Formats: sequence, C-alpha cells, structure tokens
Amino acid sequence: MSAVTRPPLIGCLWLGVLLSLLPGPAAAQAPGLDRVDSLLAAGQYDVARSTLEQWWSAREAFDVPGSDRVRAMMLRARLQTDPAAAETDYLGVIIGHPTSPHAPEALLRLGQSLLVSGQAARAAGYLQRLAADYPGRPQRTLGMLWLARAQNAARHPVAACRAAREGLADAGAHPDLAAMLRIEEAAACAIASSARTPPGETAEQRPEQPEPRRAPAEPIAAAPTGDYAVQSGAFRFREGADALLARLRNAGFDARAVVVPRNALLRIRVGRFTSAAEAAEVMRAMKRAGFDAVVVSDAAQERSP
Repeated sequence: MSAVTRPPLIGCLWLGVLLSLLPGPAAAQAPGLDRVDSLLAAGQYDVARSTLEQWWSAREAFDVPGSDRVRAMMLRARLQTDPAAAETDYLGVIIGHPTSPHAPEALLRLGQSLLVSGQAARAAGYLQRLAADYPGRPQRTLGMLWLARAQNAARHPVAACRAAREGLADAGAHPDLAAMLRIEEAAACAIASSARTPPGETAEQRPEQPEPRRAPAEPIAAAPTGDYAVQSGAFRFREGADALLARLRNAGFDARAVVVPRNALLRIRVGRFTSAAEAAEVMRAMKRAGFDAVVVSDAAQERSP
C-alpha cells in the first residue's frame, strides 16, 4: 500500500478524540423533569404530560437517580385526570419513600384530593399522619388547615377545633394562612363548645370530655365468609407483621393477622371472597398502592393468632 493511501496516524488519533467527545447513548441524559415542572407551573398540562411520558419511556436507558423517580411520581400524580390513579402515585411515594422530601407534599395533596372528592374521614387520616410524622416541614401548617376542614366535614368539631388551634400556633410567619385558620377555629370551636356544654353551664365551667371514638372504617370489598383472600406477607416475628398491618390499614385496606393449620408463620391478609376473580381485583389495587399481594385459597382455615 502506498503512503498516500494510508490515513495519517495523528489524524486517526484526533478523530478518535473527537468521536469520544460526541454525545452517544451512554452519555445521553434523560429528559429533564425541570421542564415538566415549568410546563405545569405555566398551565400547559397537555405538553407537560407528554414530556413526562417521554421521561418515563426513556428512563430505563439512562442512569436515573431514585430521587428523580420519586419526583416523577409526584409530577405524574399532579397531572393525572383520574383521582384514583393520582392516589396510587401519592401512596407510592408515601409508603415506598417515607423519608423522601416529597412524602409530606404527597400526604398533603392526597388529603386535599380525598376531601374534595367527599372522603373526609380518609382525608383526615392522611393529614393526621402528615402532622404527626413531619413536624417542622412547611407543608404541616397548611396540612393543619385542611385537617380542620376534614374533621369538620366528618362531623368531628372537637378535633377540628384542636387542629385549627394547633395550626395557628405554627402560622405566625404566614398571615394569610393564619387568617384562614382563625375562620376554621371560630366555626369549629363554637360548634364543639355548644355541643359539649349542658344548658345553664358556661364553656369555662364544663369539664373536659374525651372525644367520641370513631367507628372503624368499612372493610374493602370483602365477604364475611369465603375461601379466597389476598395475602401481603408472612412473618416469623410479630414486629414485622404489625408494621405491615399498620401500613395496609393506613392505606385504607381492611387487613388482619392470621395463622393457618400446620404452619407457625403469621400471615397478613386482606378480605374474604367467594371467588378468585373478586380477590384478584383487590390484589391489583394493593399492588398499585405499592404492596406485595397474592391470592390464596385457604381463607376458610384461618385462625386468630
């Protein structure tokens, strides 16, 4: 081969350097979530949804931090037109990532959504969790306002009065929020006072009464008897079983702890169903909420632990 037909060595080296600097699949970046945030803030919801869908479709091809996935779940929930789908994403953040900075925001938005849709008792449950688990977070004070509203809608004026006053104690730097809390306080506390003060006795004279205990939530789509149930876990030690039991109940599932013959494991289950198809519907709902779930057919053999 003649010298004029061979590529110069220096030219090949420079070409390799240049090619290494060009963005390839390994160096590509996932679509930015900041762009979705900007579109959402500007009210361009359709474009924001489309951009976020592109992010979800491409995420497996990129090195996406877990924090970005949680942020994307929050954005998807806010852009949902179906409240049930939004609830699934919020629960995914609340249950799956409780230490994330997005968790208190998810609790607040889920509580607001449930209250607007008429589910006051469930709304109050999530807002109470926000107040108890995230002290000092900026969402807590606004959460107390919505908790007062939820308790009032659920016809618990004493709890509503208490929530409004607790919110006021933290609202000093937020005059507009404090004004709204004072409105809730005045309405709820007046009803609570009149309901708990016998005729002829002033509010100052009446003894403090405990708040009436709320009736437990209705079971989720369960028959009183049946061979089928949905199992979410089996444990050798009580601590793990109790933790899962609490998480399921906080998410709105009527969970229970049981044992079955010839096995010492403590099983956490939801529902009793007469058909596997009915149980499968609840299994899918539990999986959407972030829980492991499988249909079992020995529910008739269950015993209390």
